[in-house]
Amino acid sequence: MTPENTPGTPSASEPELLKLYVDVYKHHFDLWLKGYVIYLAVVGSAAGLIFRADASPDVRRFLMLFVVTVSAVSLVAWFVGLKWAKTFSAALERIAPVNSPPLALKAFRMCIALGLVGSVVILGGTLVLYYQGR
Repeated sequence: MTPENTPGTPSASEPELLKLYVDVYKHHFDLWLKGYVIYLAVVGSAAGLIFRADASPDVRRFLMLFVVTVSAVSLVAWFVGLKWAKTFSAALERIAPVNSPPLALKAFRMCIALGLVGSVVILGGTLVLYYQGR
């Protein structure tokens, strides 16, 4: 039995595995980018409606609760994305000899961390406005 055919080893060669990992990375990064843009569009649209001069207090409060809910859900998504990025980085480290030059996964993790901080700021700011009675 050759090392390639032993149980527990992948049947794909390391360059093929790296290509597969890069394709998965590109797909997930594309989904992340689209999701982030949609999140910012939804929050921005709601903020535009919240700060309209002719918006009633009830509408403002409802929209603020909506932004808080969307931001709370996005926080869960950020944590899941950060966990995935760390797991993906660890999996990629196992085939590091083939990975030359290394993928820019640190930048992706940094983007996720910045998005996480941004969601916390939006969530906190909206809660402050909500409890001030704006």
